[in-house]
Amino acid sequence: AGNIGHITRIVNKLVHLAHNRNLILTCLQENSEWNEWQALVLQERNVVENVHRWACGRPTALQDRMRDSDDDDLHDRDYDVAALANNL
Repeated sequence: AGNIGHITRIVNKLVHLAHNRNLILTCLQENSEWNEWQALVLQERNVVENVHRWACGRPTALQDRMRDSDDDDLHDRDYDVAALANNL
């Protein structure tokens, strides 16, 4: 799991090269395990790792998560910055 990002980049490069080189394309198309992995795993990983779909630098799926009560308290408070600075 820790290397899946690297594997995804390598495999995407291989797919890119296959478009320009018939030998690579032929080898990939003849391998049924490759075809299955590309259809099931690679496409899903490319969707997850597509940074253009991220919101605020995070995958959009993380935005669906409910905030816990500590987060609510932190973000809903109105702080008087001047009063905090005077206390220092």
